[in-house]
Amino acid sequence: MAAKVRIGAELFCAADLRQALDAARQDGLDFACSPLSHPRNARDARGVSERRAAPETRSDLALTCGEWSRLIVGTASAWPRLDASCAQQRRDGEAALTRELEWASHLSLAAVLLPPLPADVYPVARRLQETFQRATSWQAWVRCRLVSREEEARRREDPSSTGDVADPWLRWDRVRRLCDHSAALCVALELTETLPSVDAARRWRGEPLKCVLVPYALFRTNEAGFPVLPKAHQDLLASLAKLEPQLCLTGVPTHPRQSYVSYLRHLIASRAPVMDEAAIAERPYRDYLQAPLQPLADNLEANTYETFERDPVKYARYEEAVKKFLGERTSAVVVVAGAGRGPLVAAVLRAASDRCNVKVHAVEKNANAIVTLRHRASTEDAWRGRVEVHQSDMRRWAPPCPIDCVVSELLGSFGDNELSPECLEPVERWTSTSIPQNYESFLQPISCARLWFDARRANTGLPAGPPAVGACIGAPPPDRGLETPFVVKLHNFAPLSAVQPAFRFDHPASEKSLERYCALEFPVAVDCTVHGLAGYFESELYDGVMISINPATFSTGMFSWFPLFLPFSRPVFVAAGSSLEVRLWRRREGDRVWYEWAVVGPDVLPVHNPGGRSCAMRL
Repeated sequence: MAAKVRIGAELFCAADLRQALDAARQDGLDFACSPLSHPRNARDARGVSERRAAPETRSDLALTCGEWSRLIVGTASAWPRLDASCAQQRRDGEAALTRELEWASHLSLAAVLLPPLPADVYPVARRLQETFQRATSWQAWVRCRLVSREEEARRREDPSSTGDVADPWLRWDRVRRLCDHSAALCVALELTETLPSVDAARRWRGEPLKCVLVPYALFRTNEAGFPVLPKAHQDLLASLAKLEPQLCLTGVPTHPRQSYVSYLRHLIASRAPVMDEAAIAERPYRDYLQAPLQPLADNLEANTYETFERDPVKYARYEEAVKKFLGERTSAVVVVAGAGRGPLVAAVLRAASDRCNVKVHAVEKNANAIVTLRHRASTEDAWRGRVEVHQSDMRRWAPPCPIDCVVSELLGSFGDNELSPECLEPVERWTSTSIPQNYESFLQPISCARLWFDARRANTGLPAGPPAVGACIGAPPPDRGLETPFVVKLHNFAPLSAVQPAFRFDHPASEKSLERYCALEFPVAVDCTVHGLAGYFESELYDGVMISINPATFSTGMFSWFPLFLPFSRPVFVAAGSSLEVRLWRRREGDRVWYEWAVVGPDVLPVHNPGGRSCAMRL
């Protein structure tokens, strides 16, 4: 079940903050956005009035420390013009913003809502970056309004008009770059009367969206006299709500405030997707970076086996594939290579049923899993006399008799990234029939600010290659997290172009070499920042029976694999109508296999993970 959405409202000049919060609670609100300083400070800074002895804002004793941090989002004043042409105004504006941000830190606020960014974002970005260098406890929510379709069309007709950075997304993107993609910099997205195109709206799903601002003016009064949002706004808000941002009502209400709050709660709850058992199990892994498994080099633990064995789709598809292979056969010898605790063995036996006399050789290198396999072979009626267990690395095992088919589940999130080609290469001499018959990997550029930040600070501890050439003369060590493929349940991300095929492997092998190379070009429809590539796979098990995590052909209900994430060493801006060009290599040397990838357009980045220096798979 989805978490309850937090809803707040902007307060304007609340004389008594305690009373204002009490009224907000009665209306069903969870928090309030309150000004950090009194509006009169603008007049004082401009010298319009005499300097007052009165305090610049309310006392911190107005609320307890816990209430400040839980119930209040500070609203920064709109008047400080750090981009003003007058030097004195710039100095006054910078001093005012600095004072407000310091006050927010003093109160231990969770967030500060900034005003819309000016066209000249550099002074604001510089001030924020300076603030972020300190240990700030709050997040800066940058107020960004959605751009209408009409504005998008106008910029397409006159590309030179983008030079003033009129698009709020472009301003946001420039500020976060100037702030070195700080995790403290987040988005407060403001809904507007006219909505953007689907591509432009989807782009925000890859940003660190913490709040959606919903103006009262957008609501319409229905026949029953209650405020409701137009259908298009309902759909967009429901889509954004999947990222679980807070909602904040802004402006002046024309109905009782409680009616807006009740409506929004009902809208989000009614549009929330029904979470089945798989979705509930996957929820803790959303946007959580994990090192890919290396089952060839490492032995899996019981809880890992147990998790994968719960998949309701994968083993049903394997059973269907084996049943197709057996066809009208009355007998067959099948090897299950990498048998684990036996789910594939059970699938083969179910496929054979009583109509085919099947002999199964279960080959497994993990001594702990062998215990379970032998126990099942001696105690389960369906296994007894039909299954022979062998403790061995499949690459070095010799079958005692002719083999009709090899069944394996060695696939990773990117198809070959758990070394299925290397494992099955020596096995192919036993038989010409393999399940799976083939698998193909796919790539897609994505925007995912949170994942990129987490990858940058990741201390992977993954196996690396030899020191890079030049390391001995003082070259800085590579940022290993940004040269490491991660497995992740993608959630706070935006796909920016259609998926494209990368590598393909067939069994029996159609190519002698297991190294691969591909050059891909991804067209993009809107200005965007690409943080990396999402990797998927699809596999033909046998004669048209498929399993897939490719979004275009996804096997609904299957959860054994999350996508692969290949981060870039730095985010890449791609203008609307242009393309992202990437290169990807699969390399092998000795007992190591690794990926290298590079961005070659519109910008050129250094090759990631050259020589497998940051991450490699062990044979």
